[in-house]
Amino acid sequence: MVTNVLRALRGVKRQTAVFAMFAVCAAVFAISTFAQIKTVTLNVDGKDMTFKTWATSVESVLKQNDIAIDENDEIVPPLTSDLSTNMTITVKHAFDVPFVIGTESFTVKTVSKTVDAFLKSEGVILGEYDLVNPSLDTVINKGMSVNISRVSKVDYVETEIIPFGKQNVPNPDMERGESRVKQNGINGEKEVVYNVTVTNGEETEKVFVGERVVTEPTDEIVEYGTKSITPVSRGKASAARTNSGAAASAPRTNSGVADAASAFAGSSFIDCKAYSYDIHGRTATGMATQRGLIAVDPRVIPLGTKVYVQSLDGKPDYGYAIAADTGGSIKGNIIDMWYPTYAECAANGVRRMRVYILS
Repeated sequence: MVTNVLRALRGVKRQTAVFAMFAVCAAVFAISTFAQIKTVTLNVDGKDMTFKTWATSVESVLKQNDIAIDENDEIVPPLTSDLSTNMTITVKHAFDVPFVIGTESFTVKTVSKTVDAFLKSEGVILGEYDLVNPSLDTVINKGMSVNISRVSKVDYVETEIIPFGKQNVPNPDMERGESRVKQNGINGEKEVVYNVTVTNGEETEKVFVGERVVTEPTDEIVEYGTKSITPVSRGKASAARTNSGAAASAPRTNSGVADAASAFAGSSFIDCKAYSYDIHGRTATGMATQRGLIAVDPRVIPLGTKVYVQSLDGKPDYGYAIAADTGGSIKGNIIDMWYPTYAECAANGVRRMRVYILS
């Protein structure tokens, strides 16, 4: 009987030991399992949420919370990182940013970061004078755009003309009213340096820097006569012409009109310097010299033109006349009025007259 009791006690001890071992294993398993639960904070685009999870990696946490990600999104720590308790996972979703550089436009996906960091991530190298809008320290957010103007500054040389001047030089051997070009004018040349600003391929500013004369200009020199002319421009009666030709009638009066300006309103006129001559004979048109004929420069007043010669110096008008003669000294706005005597020529001298063109 004693033997049977001992055997029974031994069986109870075995069962207790087995149960104890099972309890220990369960406790170890529970402790191990509890240790795998981690507290995680997930920040998505600035919004935080904290929770407990059995996940073992950052990627699995995002999948458990249905957080979609794109290759341009920013995840810290990386997706492959092992999860640890009290870890904070930050997710920044990329958004579209209109991006203009020079004359080219793009749309680039990025996360919120400064303009400077954005440009570096895109591999953009700024030039010395490039303009960036907004400024480099601005944080990019949705709805913003980044604009870079490519700016360069270069010195540019232009060749420009230096116009020649004009000198009027008196010549005592030439009669008054005469002139001639003694020296032709020649333009000079200079190099002008400008600092040119080019923005996105177009010139936006041009600043003068300096200049250098390459060739000096040569002035035109014009001589003009200062020699006094005898009032009788072409001698006395003894120097009469012998041109042949039939005489033609011409006005024989030097009487003026009361108001030539009113009488000939609407007629063209030429203001002239007037001399006098008393040569008797034939004019260049074949007409016999007589009062009422004047010598002219045909390039100014054609021969045969009927005119009225008005005085501008207070003396009597010469009156109606015909442009019938020419003369070697009659050039430009100069006329020669015919008088029958030397005394009349001398009395008239050099005058200022207005010639109204009548036909």
